[in-house]
Amino acid sequence: MNADAPQEHQAVPHPSNRQDDADSRIGNTRRPVPGVALGCLLLAAAAVWAKTGSTLATPEQVANAHRNVERYEWAARTRDAAVAAAERWAELPDEQLWELVPEQSLPRSAVIKAHDSCPKCGAKADRHGPYAWKTDPLTKPWKVVCPECGEEFPKNDFGAYYLSGKGSGFLWEPDRSNKSRLVNTGPTGETKGERYGVDDGFGYVDENGERYGFIAYYCHWGLWRSLQSALSSLSEAYLLTGDERYAHKAAVLSCRIADVYPDFDHSPMRKWGFDNSSGGSGLGKIYGCLWETGVSSVFVLTADRLWDWLGGAGALSAFLRGQAIKHELPDRYDSPAALRQHLTRGLFEPTIAGLLDGRIRGLEGTHQAAMARVAIALDDPERTPKLLDWIFQSGVVWPDRSKDLLPGGRLSALLVDQVDRDGVGGEAAPEYALGWLSPLQQCAGLLASYKQYDRHDLYRDFPAFRRMFLAPLRLALLGRWTPSLGDSGQTGKPERIGWDLDLFLEAFRRFGDPRLARAAWEMNGRTVEGLHTSLFDPEPEAVQEQVSNALGDGEGTFQSYNLGGYGLACLQAGAAESGRALWLYYGRNSGHGHRDRLNLGLYAHGLDLLPDLGYPEFVGPWPQRIGWTSHTVSHNTVMVDRQPQQRNWTGHPTLFKALPGVSVVEVESEEVYPQCTMYRRQSALIDIDAANSYAVDFFRVQGGHSHVFSFHAGEGEPTVTGLELVRQAKGTLAGDTVEYGDWGTVQPDWAYAGPGFQYLYDVRRSPAAPSFAVDWPLVDTWHLRDQPGQVHLRLTMLRQTGDVVLASGDPPQNKLGNPRRLRYVLLERQGDGLRSDFVSVIEPYVNSRVVRAVELLRVGPDAAAVKVELPDDRVDYVYSSTKAQQVVSLTDDVSVAGRFAHVRLKAGTVESMVLVAGSLLRVGPITIACATPEWTGTVDDYDRAGGASNCLHTATRLPAGGALRGQELHLANDRVRNASYTIREVRRKGAQTIIDLGDTTFVRGFKDDTDLKAGVLYDFEPGCTFSLPNHVRVSRSADGIYRAEFTAPVDLELPSQP
Repeated sequence: MNADAPQEHQAVPHPSNRQDDADSRIGNTRRPVPGVALGCLLLAAAAVWAKTGSTLATPEQVANAHRNVERYEWAARTRDAAVAAAERWAELPDEQLWELVPEQSLPRSAVIKAHDSCPKCGAKADRHGPYAWKTDPLTKPWKVVCPECGEEFPKNDFGAYYLSGKGSGFLWEPDRSNKSRLVNTGPTGETKGERYGVDDGFGYVDENGERYGFIAYYCHWGLWRSLQSALSSLSEAYLLTGDERYAHKAAVLSCRIADVYPDFDHSPMRKWGFDNSSGGSGLGKIYGCLWETGVSSVFVLTADRLWDWLGGAGALSAFLRGQAIKHELPDRYDSPAALRQHLTRGLFEPTIAGLLDGRIRGLEGTHQAAMARVAIALDDPERTPKLLDWIFQSGVVWPDRSKDLLPGGRLSALLVDQVDRDGVGGEAAPEYALGWLSPLQQCAGLLASYKQYDRHDLYRDFPAFRRMFLAPLRLALLGRWTPSLGDSGQTGKPERIGWDLDLFLEAFRRFGDPRLARAAWEMNGRTVEGLHTSLFDPEPEAVQEQVSNALGDGEGTFQSYNLGGYGLACLQAGAAESGRALWLYYGRNSGHGHRDRLNLGLYAHGLDLLPDLGYPEFVGPWPQRIGWTSHTVSHNTVMVDRQPQQRNWTGHPTLFKALPGVSVVEVESEEVYPQCTMYRRQSALIDIDAANSYAVDFFRVQGGHSHVFSFHAGEGEPTVTGLELVRQAKGTLAGDTVEYGDWGTVQPDWAYAGPGFQYLYDVRRSPAAPSFAVDWPLVDTWHLRDQPGQVHLRLTMLRQTGDVVLASGDPPQNKLGNPRRLRYVLLERQGDGLRSDFVSVIEPYVNSRVVRAVELLRVGPDAAAVKVELPDDRVDYVYSSTKAQQVVSLTDDVSVAGRFAHVRLKAGTVESMVLVAGSLLRVGPITIACATPEWTGTVDDYDRAGGASNCLHTATRLPAGGALRGQELHLANDRVRNASYTIREVRRKGAQTIIDLGDTTFVRGFKDDTDLKAGVLYDFEPGCTFSLPNHVRVSRSADGIYRAEFTAPVDLELPSQP
């Protein structure tokens, strides 16, 4: 990015000094307000309207807060923290505060430089993250400090240079600044030259043409982020104490910001390579459009909090009028009405304009909440309802600068089209998908609290919104780990993304769901003591008793489940600290997702044993993100034809079973590789005892000419058995002449279709072997374990291994704490019309293996079976097949016909047998025969009303009652989305069978997002077929009696019972 930046800069067009009225300032912005009629209606100054008081912090709420501060220690601590944060700003003279506010002409940048960000220590600074440079406008004005070496930049006195260029309105005009001040005034000036480290506001450009945005970074973080903090703390301190000193200081800042905010425009920043999170659009105001939602909301909230106080702000008016005279500004401060009008025109109106024209448009939920906040703060009986209606109207996701925007915040379409039936927002990465909830909840709370408006209510009108509150719980495996899928999390770091105590309590208060109560209780240290709702509520601690009553009987073992809407199968076992979880991801692989369909993960023994790489260095078209971090090859899946997967919404589950001791899932997804007729993974988690499990994995691929099975564990140097590895002397997997990260003549953009091998180094190669094992002694990277013992992860490859490579690949190195490198195993098979069946056993263990031996039973091209020897004279047989009716003999005593089977023997005696989607399983004297391996039928009709009970209607007769509760039903559709659902209940109604799928939705989205009245699309239609794989489980109890459970009629032959 910086290498391509121009070496010479032009001055950023500085704001117009014309400030006579709001309409003229808005008219000077660079983008027109969309929709002429709507724009005029929403932005015209209302001569007859006058906001009379705060609407975001009402007198009643403030009185509640004051009362709670006196009653509760936690409330007093909140007040004290706000006061402490506010004091450093309240102590400043008014003029110093006023002069801290920069103008449009001073550039802003979120990063100093994308890589090698410190001229002194280079890339060492990057490992702290792109936003880790230190700034403080009060103690180190106009300086940034390297987080690694502590060096300060820039080396010139930029403050003096900046002040020398101030013109009318106290606005910086770069051409006026004294260029003689652009010299290195420190010791390095003598050793490295007077231009070393010198920044004129547009970056320091070194001898190699690399641009460092020291001042732009300082302006972003040191000034604007600090000013936001100052406004928030000062206004909160005023609310909680009533001390007018804090209100006065907050008003000084707010009024100066209102002078300059209308003219801010982020788009010129890009010419110097400066970006502030604009999502690639280049739009924004102070920041890029994504982050501007937060900036503008701080301005609006502060102004609203001060509204009543402004009625007696004589000292403020006097100060501001003096500044106007001194700096040739129009006098807009001569009365309380004038001050309020100034904040309206300088803060409220530019925020509304920015929301309408796309310069303020963040991640979903943020701009809708921003509009709700400013509309309610405006409190105009004519305009506010229309602005709130805008939140739900049709619109576009990103501005198309070639034409006028369609109006609307598209929240209705968002909740119907993009929030899946599991309540997860329309992103792959949990950090983004679950991040929708908090701002949407803010939006919902604002709408619910504004009694003058009731046309829309998120809590009332949108079942999808209610489901969103449970999504963070569902995505946290073992109640602890949210997979670091896509642009989310860090490598192996435990995070419960989206878990928010206040949010859970508010949702529990609204919906009464005990799962939310338990989550809040757990986040609060597994106690109700200290729980409370908002400081502004009349009885914030009443929730303690409510949560206590909802907790129930306690916790049991972890259960397996499938999130068909999001695309995550979660196989779980054990309880509490002994929990284990195997996950298979098959959801979105675009946007903030990675090309990682059918990616596999595993948690056991307190660690993430198969960690995804997580958030990349940068989320834009960054070379390492494109070629490695988000590429298929860096994930635990299979790459076909040395190309990344094609983008696609979801895979298609064909089988999911969660049974005692055995859970299995199978998903197919040929859409990501259209050249394949099969791209399917079946994975099972099988318990050994209460504390240990192993996984068996069957990955089948047919089509293409190259299949690369990629697998990595956590940090640690593995040992390898069964291979003859030879070290490659230099280079990378791309070739011994290709250095790390070398793209050659290939352009690193989103169209890249190569294998990413240039990011795999320290290469060792081995020819094909019939089987081999790789064993990682894992480093406890994040210092999570408090138990002794060395955790291992062992991979045993058993079939069609192909040529094998052991190589290193790097997690993102600008995320502090990430491992330096991970060791990858890659197996490549090549040939025309290629068919590969990758069969493996994955064993987590501590100190020594629990599994005694693993053996592949060769049973044909469409089936595979594994024999696993366990302690205590136990033997497991695990079988997988693509042809359910084909009878296969595993041994003289074991025969099977089905898609999956598991048998456990102890000293030759059957302990348990599981048959899934099969017709026969025979082990010695025991035979299971099932005439109906799968329930199949046709959907005659389905419910369209939504709500807590969503049902299918079919003429197929299925077992009624609870026999099929918790089973997965798979519907055939157009494969744009999948249609897999969990059954809650089956009942009969005359000749019809009613399949109740519970609180879900069949709606895919609106037919036309620009015309919601056109109706909706469904994920399936009447007449589609369905399948429900059946299972039979036979187990032997301690008293020697065999018991069976099944979902379809079976014939059982059992030995004589005691």
